[in-house]
Amino acid sequence: MPMWLLTTLLVLTGLYVVTQADRYGHTYDEAFQDEYGTATYRWYFSLGEDTSFLNFDPVLHMPEHGPVFEFLVAFAQFTFGGADHWYVRALVCGIGGAAGIVGMALCGYELGGWWGSFLAAAGLALYPRYTGAVFNNSKDIPLAVAMIFILWMTLRLLRRWNTGREWILDSLLLGVVIGIGVSVRINALLWLGVVGLAALVWWARHGRAAVREKAWWPELRKQLLAGLAIGAATYLTIIVTWPYIALNPVSGLPDVLKNMSAYPWDGNILFNGELVHASTRPRDYVPRWLLVASPLPTVLLALLGTGLIVADLVRRRLTDLRVLAGAALFFVPFVLLLVTRPVLYNGPRHFLFIVPGLILLGAYAVQRTAGALATTRAASERARYVVAALLVVDLVGGYAHSVVATVRLYPYEYVYFSPIVGGYADARGKWEGDYWGSCQRSAMDWLLANRFRYPVPNEPPSIGGFPYGSPSIPPGWSPVYAAEGDYSIDYEPWPLPPGYEVIHTVEVDGLPLCNVGRRMSYS
Repeated sequence: MPMWLLTTLLVLTGLYVVTQADRYGHTYDEAFQDEYGTATYRWYFSLGEDTSFLNFDPVLHMPEHGPVFEFLVAFAQFTFGGADHWYVRALVCGIGGAAGIVGMALCGYELGGWWGSFLAAAGLALYPRYTGAVFNNSKDIPLAVAMIFILWMTLRLLRRWNTGREWILDSLLLGVVIGIGVSVRINALLWLGVVGLAALVWWARHGRAAVREKAWWPELRKQLLAGLAIGAATYLTIIVTWPYIALNPVSGLPDVLKNMSAYPWDGNILFNGELVHASTRPRDYVPRWLLVASPLPTVLLALLGTGLIVADLVRRRLTDLRVLAGAALFFVPFVLLLVTRPVLYNGPRHFLFIVPGLILLGAYAVQRTAGALATTRAASERARYVVAALLVVDLVGGYAHSVVATVRLYPYEYVYFSPIVGGYADARGKWEGDYWGSCQRSAMDWLLANRFRYPVPNEPPSIGGFPYGSPSIPPGWSPVYAAEGDYSIDYEPWPLPPGYEVIHTVEVDGLPLCNVGRRMSYS
């Protein structure tokens, strides 16, 4: 049964990507990312002669951002040059997001067989802030996908560690996948630390026995060789997939680490009803956002899974190191975010890559609880039914709410909020909502269809409020500052400037998302 459920889920995911790729809006930085991908493509296909990827505004630090996914998008755009440029981009991004659900199925299978595979994949598919961003977020979604496959290769390596020489190939492949992840975002580099922690855990659990049996040196030698293979493959992959590092193989990576650890973003963010600076955000920013932006079952089951793992560690019943590796996907970056306090903004998108670990904790909890219920003695029949009922209510009821909310928010699912804060309706105005400004595409579509009712003296007209190079701006229209256009379109948190009348409002769930304005003097 779980195999068929998983197959159905993956088929539906594929249909979703193919049919919905052209329905979602564009983000405020999508044009920059697209240009960066094109410039990276030209560097490769000119054999390094075209270095236009270095010519972006220094404020953007574009060369110091990993380009590998943007390159894949550009490669597809050049390969299918006759197709719509932005549709190809959305489709490739969507396929990447779908790959993350496949990766979760692979991780779940390693940890819990077919049921684990289905639960993990379904958990990610039912996470609105993931599925609602797969078509236009070419940074945070690909990083989450990369981390999922990094975990899968780690689980595979741990399972095959004692089977012949397969560990050599698995170590090299893990290094390649980590390198690709780093070339999406530098955050993926933290997994090298997780690999080191895994080795320390092994020695803590088996070191005395290895010394006693005089087997410590072969094991240490094997681990050192694996570490060397992982490290070398990681760095070589980074050099191959990141032109900036290829041109600066010694100083490039340290420079990127230094810059990204203190990213110079100077802005305020809306957090729990208050405007706070991104560099001085509250210490509970990460856990609070995970709570308010995640479906309630995801959070509750992750807490249960954490409790079960801690209990097993205390009782020394946890024998499978892969369970700890799965938990590390969430806890290691979560702790680092709390300790290092990097600049974060746009809600939870910068740490979306830890959500798959949160979901895997929940899948583990469901399987452990179901297993315990199946083996409970008859004397505890009533308690078994109570626990089973609570589990079913949490899964079915909680995720049903998530699905209903997702449908009502479409195509802006990434503004999903938990019922803990009253959903989007009550969270609006207290938490960052449509920070991407993707509603501007719907607003412009309406304006193109209705502007004959609201004429302006200039033809073609000027339009204000759009970010640089937005693909939503029609050909010939003049993009200008918000207060200078014949028309202007706002989005959170930038209202229409004075002197404009609202002629249309884009709504989601019955609430305003962005407005189309025309100069009052034209009325």
